[in-house]
Formats: sequence, C-alpha cells, structure tokens
Amino acid sequence: MAYGIISPEQSFVQFTETGKIDHCIFDRLNFCLPVFQPDDVSFQFIITGTSSEINALCGVYGLPVAIGIVRACDDQDFLIEFTANPYNDVPEIYRISDTQLLVNWAHGVPGFTSLIGYNECFKIRVEIGAVQFCSNCFERTTDNCFTSVIEYGCDDNCYGFNYCGSGTTGEEEISCEPTIITFSNQSTLSIPYTASMVASYGLAPTVQVWISDGTNLVNMGITATFDAYPPTVLGFDFGGPASGIIVIK
Repeated sequence: MAYGIISPEQSFVQFTETGKIDHCIFDRLNFCLPVFQPDDVSFQFIITGTSSEINALCGVYGLPVAIGIVRACDDQDFLIEFTANPYNDVPEIYRISDTQLLVNWAHGVPGFTSLIGYNECFKIRVEIGAVQFCSNCFERTTDNCFTSVIEYGCDDNCYGFNYCGSGTTGEEEISCEPTIITFSNQSTLSIPYTASMVASYGLAPTVQVWISDGTNLVNMGITATFDAYPPTVLGFDFGGPASGIIVIK
C-alpha cells in the first residue's frame, strides 16, 4: 500500500480533484480559485498508509512532508518549497490513528508573488518521499474587490475538518502527539502558537529545545519566551547559529 491523501469535503484546497468543471457550451473548463495575498490560503489534509508507512513519517528523523507550489502537476521541481529555507515554515502533524496523520498548514503560500504573475495559475503540491499529490487550480488575482477570504473554525470535528484535541469524526479517540519543529543554522526563531496548539497543549505549553553537537541532540537549557499570556508567539534565542529541534507538548 502506498501513501494516500484525504481532503476535507468542504475545503477549498482539494488534492483529489482537478479543478475542471463541466460547461454546457465550452465542454470542460479549468476553474481556478483566486488568491490575492500570501495568507489567503490555509488548509489541512490527512495522509493515509499502512502502520509501518505512517511510522516512517513520525519522530525526529521521520520522512519529511514537503509542501510547495508548481505551475503544473508534472513539473519536476517546486517553484517554491514552503517547507524548506528560507521560509522555515513547518506543518503541524498529528497522528490520529495507526494509519492516519493529520496535517495542518496555516502558513498560506509564502513568496508566491515573486514567481507567479497576475492572472497566472498555479497548484499546491505535497510530496512524501517519491510520492506526490497535486491540488486543484489557483490563480493570482489582480485585486481583492470581488473576492472574500472565508475563515472558519469549530470546537468539534465537523464538515470533514479535524481539530486535534476535540475528539474525532469517527469512533476512535484522538491522541495528539508533540509538535516537533526542526531548525537549521538559526540564531533566533519565532513560532506562532496557533489556536490548534492551544487546544492541544493548553495556555502554557511545555517547550524543550534540543541542540545538535554534531553527533547527538543535547538539551542545553534554552527556554522559550512568551510574548503574552496566553502566548501567541514562542520566541527562541540560541546564542548563535545552531541546528536542532523544538518539542512543544
């Protein structure tokens, strides 16, 4: 069994649809949803696989889940890979069963305006090792006069969306694992403490910083600073360029 992907039924970002619609005169049209600003798009999806395949994605050294944009699904490389430098954005990943991982992407499409011109189309692609999943079509619109950004949330899982810590849409009980964030050659770092993190880890999360000494990860006693209580941003000062992981639980 290979990795699969499930998109919430009500999500504007679909990895199981082409974005083409039937038209009574013009046959099939490629319908691209408008995007004006980089933060117009947030989405989630579920990765499916065997228990061993899901195990391979978990842990500090798990297989990475890469997210970026392409002009066409069969492009060899990303135009921009959001999950790689210089953006340093990472998805929130929760294991919701032996065979499923919930992935939340709250960072929009950072940097897309530098490569996508007005009225040009693009797609979002997810890569898990050699396996790729391509989204429906999006278009960079010239203005926001006739578009709206719809934001929504819920205290329970509903309409196909899964909110970690609020129970599941099925009968199984959800178990949210720690969020592990990898950083490389960074002196300082700021991490948004999102609503989903608050739901999972509370108003005062436990945060550990592990620094690589070239061979092992070592806890050197570096602590996070909160911008407020409850925090909206977790700040870190490593005292110089460092690589390692941050564990939020």
